Amino acid sequence: VTNTAKTGELEINKVVSMPEGFAVTAGESFTFTVTGPNGYKTTRTITVDENGAGTVKLTNLVPGTYTVAETENSLYTTTYSVVDGKVAVTANEKAAVTVTNTAKTGELVINKTVVMPAGFAVPADETFTFTVKGPNGYTATRNITVNAQGTGTVEITNLIPGDYTVV
Repeated sequence: VTNTAKTGELEINKVVSMPEGFAVTAGESFTFTVTGPNGYKTTRTITVDENGAGTVKLTNLVPGTYTVAETENSLYTTTYSVVDGKVAVTANEKAAVTVTNTAKTGELVINKTVVMPAGFAVPADETFTFTVKGPNGYTATRNITVNAQGTGTVEITNLIPGDYTVV
């Protein structure tokens, strides 16, 4: 008599979410550690495509609870489609977990000051146009209209970390 253990599968789906105006970095890799019954432990890497998606499948898993944990990445907030990354794998079935990384964002404030020679008034309501360039091909144009004191401000939000140029 031969007894064959019934096993299951675990699919880990990766999604990277970027703010509007930013592209996902195709080829970016994310590392996961999966632990489970009987001391099971493996490390896998998922590389995302230009849509920010990637998948890895683990097969021949003994039924039980498995924990999926992504190595922390300071550029993203990570969420799991299951509580605490715990997934129940059952015999002859495929379990799945989706791990979503949402880019952490910041803001850029551009202040414009117009200084006129003594005796000349600041031209109120004059508008100045700036181009902002940043990581992942980010480009934006913003206008600042100065007030009677010669100052104006514009704030750009939802920017991913990186270096930006204002011209």
